[in-house]
Amino acid sequence: MDKHNLKISVIMPVYNVEKYLRQALDSIVLQTYKNIEIICVNDGSTDGSLKILEEYAERDQRIRIISQKNQGLSAARNTGYDVATGDYVYFIDTDDYAALGLFEKCVNTIKKERRTIDIFMFNGLFYYEYKTSLRSTIGITGVVADWGNFNQSHFKDWREHKNSLDLEMAMWTKIYRKAFLDKYHIRSAYGRVFQDKLFNAEAYLATKNLYLVEDYMYIYRKQPESILHTLKKNVFDCYAIADGLERVYKKHHFFEQAKYNFFEHLVRQMFYHVRSVPRELENEFWAEGRTRLERLYPELKEAEQQIPKDLRFIKISKRCPPLSFEKNIKK
Repeated sequence: MDKHNLKISVIMPVYNVEKYLRQALDSIVLQTYKNIEIICVNDGSTDGSLKILEEYAERDQRIRIISQKNQGLSAARNTGYDVATGDYVYFIDTDDYAALGLFEKCVNTIKKERRTIDIFMFNGLFYYEYKTSLRSTIGITGVVADWGNFNQSHFKDWREHKNSLDLEMAMWTKIYRKAFLDKYHIRSAYGRVFQDKLFNAEAYLATKNLYLVEDYMYIYRKQPESILHTLKKNVFDCYAIADGLERVYKKHHFFEQAKYNFFEHLVRQMFYHVRSVPRELENEFWAEGRTRLERLYPELKEAEQQIPKDLRFIKISKRCPPLSFEKNIKK
């Protein structure tokens, strides 16, 4: 890898985003750092997205278009990754956009540091879009608030984070060294919503060369048509991803350390995602979560770990069927 001529592969999964696609493309083609390739995976779009991609590709030879039948976000990311030739890879969601100096900031940091950077991580802004109004606010990604003082070092070890499961898991706040991902065979989980969590947990645990900067360099648009706001049956993927996280933690000998946070995270995921569950599947959703919690709890109890007070809502919630260990939760 030539630090003086680093190449960044930008992977853009595209599916029916004609409303926002130009803004996303502009934020990449106008980057101040120019040595990039832009791999646009048209994942079976039925709107005008492909036409927009072709228009941009005519003007910019760095853009490559790959069209495939609709297979979902994870598959589109993997398709783009398979043909990427860069030293680093970046996954952007095409209803969002990046700061124009993002790649220059990343490359300059890599050139400056004497250590390898496997993951370059930065902050982002959340842009909330509703049908009746628009507003924006700063999103808390965990970079500044949770990691604290950057005067000592911007290099961090994920294992030392006070709540590893709540550290920012989105792929769009990170630029990854491709050789690192290849070495550990880290790929997007095919066909799963929430797969960013699994991808990044594997990446975080495989490296101690995680480099964080405080800069806000990405705009994430939350809008009603996005995948996470149109969940139905696929909301059950949160459990498949949780099972995957447990396997990853155990593989990296991290599960014992993270067991308490894992339990707490699973509870909060249940109560957050139940809002998206079709009513006829609600009992099934609670049952799946309850099975996992009751399996984890005896291990916590044996280790004399106390279920935290802020989880008392398990007991008082009318929507959640009783858990067998409720009587042991401290009031």
